Amino acid sequence: MTARAAWLYNPGQTRQDTRLAPVSPMYPVDAMTSRSGVIPGGTPFALTGSGMSGTLAVGRAYIQGTSAQGAYPAAITVAESISVANGHASLSRIDSVFLTVYDNLIDSSGLTLTRVDYVQGTAAASPTARPRRATRRCGCGTSRCPPARPRAAPSTGAPP
Repeated sequence: MTARAAWLYNPGQTRQDTRLAPVSPMYPVDAMTSRSGVIPGGTPFALTGSGMSGTLAVGRAYIQGTSAQGAYPAAITVAESISVANGHASLSRIDSVFLTVYDNLIDSSGLTLTRVDYVQGTAAASPTARPRRATRRCGCGTSRCPPARPRAAPSTGAPP
């Protein structure tokens, strides 16, 4: 797995996980929490692609849990592939990509890992993006998905 978090209870955590994930540059919100966000430098979490697939570039981030839980330093060390869902027939949507920490000791998700989550937006005449920040989640990017283009009817080869 290339998405990593330091200090996430997992028997498979390595010293390299701890060294790669950031542990000091943060933006305090109050006495016990930090703002989740991407750590600048280069083009962290650059979202590129075309058609129905994309790639999320490497990067580092802080992902805030609850105030009692603290923040998770996290990193993506190898670019991650993303598959995009088909568009709506006539409406646009804004899809989001998040770096999410699942911590079974806290969220009872049954998972103890960090991963890239693609979240399909809601098709609408004026679509809006999902909030980029939430507990145990850091927004990495958004992608506007236009309506699907209607396909031409197949030709029979005979003139009308």
